[in-house]
Amino acid sequence: MSVVARLKRMEKEGVDEEAEIILDMVEEFLTGENSVAEFTAFWLSVVEVHPRFKFLGQANYRALAERLQRR
Repeated sequence: MSVVARLKRMEKEGVDEEAEIILDMVEEFLTGENSVAEFTAFWLSVVEVHPRFKFLGQANYRALAERLQRR
């Protein structure tokens, strides 16, 4: 599941304990407290990755951060 899809799902379903952890990590990434490598490792460890997203380690996280900040 992509980061954006997971955030949209949280918006619909509400925020549970797992979602709080994910939101904290997203915030730390967006504020520069965590690197791309740290965020990628975290994301791959907690979210079931659809085969379509196996390229995640090569994703443009700077563009993702900008997109998330605009929301």
